[in-house]
Amino acid sequence: MRDGIGLHPGADETMRSHEIVRSADMDAVHRSATAVMNTHAMRLLGHRDGAVAEISQSAVGGLRLLGFSYHCGVEIRPEPLEDFVAVHLPCRGGFVHSRNGRSFRVGPGSGAVISPADRVCMRWSEQLELRVLRVDLTSLERRLQALVGTRVTRPVDFEPVFGGATAAMLTHVVHAFQLAVEGEPQAPSTAVLVREIEDLVVSTLLLGLVHSNSDVLATPTGATSARTVRRVVDYCRDHHSEPLGAEELARIASVSQRTLFAAFRREFDTTPARWLRRLRLERAREALLAGAGEDGPTIAAVAAAHGFGHVGRFAADYRRVYAESPSQTLRRARGADDGAPEPQEPVRRAIAATPATS
Repeated sequence: MRDGIGLHPGADETMRSHEIVRSADMDAVHRSATAVMNTHAMRLLGHRDGAVAEISQSAVGGLRLLGFSYHCGVEIRPEPLEDFVAVHLPCRGGFVHSRNGRSFRVGPGSGAVISPADRVCMRWSEQLELRVLRVDLTSLERRLQALVGTRVTRPVDFEPVFGGATAAMLTHVVHAFQLAVEGEPQAPSTAVLVREIEDLVVSTLLLGLVHSNSDVLATPTGATSARTVRRVVDYCRDHHSEPLGAEELARIASVSQRTLFAAFRREFDTTPARWLRRLRLERAREALLAGAGEDGPTIAAVAAAHGFGHVGRFAADYRRVYAESPSQTLRRARGADDGAPEPQEPVRRAIAATPATS
């Protein structure tokens, strides 16, 4: 069973979601939690009254999301994690997170991170419903190196708690992860969706949270030539339907991810990921407009063929740019014009000019 976030070449991308344990026997629950997380001491706080505790797991290849609902107060003292980071996001209830003599209350809208070397104590409330993202340390270190363009020797150590926009972003990522697991396990777009979720989680942690290498990431980057940006643009136009993460695009440009991000901000006032999403929308629209006839493509097929891993997200992005749904475009292409307006802004201009929102 692979741990953490980070798909490797040849990794099994089969989606799976299942209940690990559902029991009133807290010794059995403790053993199951140790198996999916790590060795830890657990102490009940108060009376249990026979309530049933639950642990669930959702996984896609190397991605893992765990759910905990114990229905009783417990104190958790984990051993050092060693090779992964654990991101704790309460959906309901809360817990007290203590590290190095400091204690923090964590509830919905906030989160806590346990770094590999941390010694922590958590006191979970009886009402707590918790989601935990396991993030492989190797994936974090590899992405950090790609962002700065050089080897980083300082261990990654996060500040223990966070809130605000980063907590909201990670909560949305958890929701997207759950939607992916509930989707079609063998769909061709699975690899695209997995890659996007992986990139988003790791980048959000490194760029959105305070950690031991934040100062390195804050160092200004050097300028990148327009020719380098054009190399990435041309590659994306030829391979837009493939899983293209930030790491792969930086490799194509032969620069660090941070340098490439700065170059795209300078040239297009957006990020590489959002520029690529706009390009995919353009190509998908062209396919829909060319799809006249009863044997033309379905919306799901067009979305998958142009790099969108989730049809609902594709439809929402499409409507935002074109002021009509993909189905309206397809009906107009087949001669059943429903009066939907043409977009006011050509998508080619939108690719370059639309500011990033994430």
